[in-house]
Amino acid sequence: MSHSSTLRRLFQAHRPAGLRGRGDKYLDDIAWRLRKFMEQQHALSDPRLRLTPENLDQLALATVEMAEDLHTDTGLWRSLEQYQQVEFGVPLPLVMRSPNPLLELFDERRFLFFFHTLWRHWLPDLIVAPKHRDLEMLTRNTREFLENEFENLPKDSGIRAFLATSNAFGWEVKKKLIWLGCHSYLFRDFFAAYLEEQKTNPTDIPVTDDFLCQQCTGWMGLGAIDILAAALDLSSAQRTELRGWHERHLAFYHVATLEMTGRRTHTLNVVNVINEQPYRIRLEMENAPFVAGQLIFGSLIPWRGEWYWSGQQQTYSEFKPDMIGNIKKEFLEKQSLIACRYCPDLAEKARCSVRRQQEKWMAHYGQDLAVFPDGLSLAAEEQRRLKVEFNAANPIHMADREERIEMEIVVDCYNEEERHPG
Repeated sequence: MSHSSTLRRLFQAHRPAGLRGRGDKYLDDIAWRLRKFMEQQHALSDPRLRLTPENLDQLALATVEMAEDLHTDTGLWRSLEQYQQVEFGVPLPLVMRSPNPLLELFDERRFLFFFHTLWRHWLPDLIVAPKHRDLEMLTRNTREFLENEFENLPKDSGIRAFLATSNAFGWEVKKKLIWLGCHSYLFRDFFAAYLEEQKTNPTDIPVTDDFLCQQCTGWMGLGAIDILAAALDLSSAQRTELRGWHERHLAFYHVATLEMTGRRTHTLNVVNVINEQPYRIRLEMENAPFVAGQLIFGSLIPWRGEWYWSGQQQTYSEFKPDMIGNIKKEFLEKQSLIACRYCPDLAEKARCSVRRQQEKWMAHYGQDLAVFPDGLSLAAEEQRRLKVEFNAANPIHMADREERIEMEIVVDCYNEEERHPG
């Protein structure tokens, strides 16, 4: 398959279905010409920076889509810069400083930051300077190429139209999140790498949902929900709610009642077995696989006063109410970090415990950071600290428990020293 047909196939695979702008039909041809242009430019002076043909295809297409985003003011790249301005004081960390002049539309620094981030992703074992001369040369020539190509291009885009559609229901927002995290030029390579790391594929709904809702990426840690929240036309409260989707309410839910019209289920009224609180789940589904009395294991996300399923659900039809006590007990023991998302009393208890641990640490070391010359020194000092804690907690000397914990510390630190001597 030629590079031209490969790029056209990739371009179509990553566009939102059903919506096209007047400029869309030109983009795959621009990507193909840019790919040939980049291949000529890619005889870099430093051979360690050279990309594979597949990565070069991805780079050309993603760069054209970034230019489309800037040209049509779709808002994805703008959202990225806004977050970084707030967090780092500059829209483009590593390549800009505060007094630097404002950015032009196709500013070289934008493409330099873009290329540097992708190079770090594709060549993780290579430390690339943010202003490496080869990257600077490529960005300078790429900017000139794109300015010429986009000069007379229409400024409406299928992606911009897609993101401007209704956000009234949670599934409408989730549809945009899925496209952004799995197909946009910002996240699709990070998504593919995450799937490879998890040894799975895009049909794995739970893993895909984890990436969309909670994974950090090479864009200074920002995830898909961060960019989507800033790019959509939402109120401040709605943006906060959307960014809160990283704390999905994963739990067992007992179905109390269903609100239906004929065979269409409008909503489910359920009770979270773990925190014993009611949830109203918007469904609007024909022939829904849920019935009253059923137990469902799944994640919920909030949107505009209602709840929506996120990811995959598992149903338990042969469920008996007397099983709830054991289910709750086991979940709290094994998934307490998740339960803290929707159990305020449990979360506060955990915070108090962390504060106490910090106070004990500060009382012993006098500062937040303690530095040791090696792992065995760390183990010895931690033994002394834990002895004080144990004896203070219980006047009766807990020799067997203390000895076991001390041995675990010594073994862990010894193993770490073996892995990383010095």
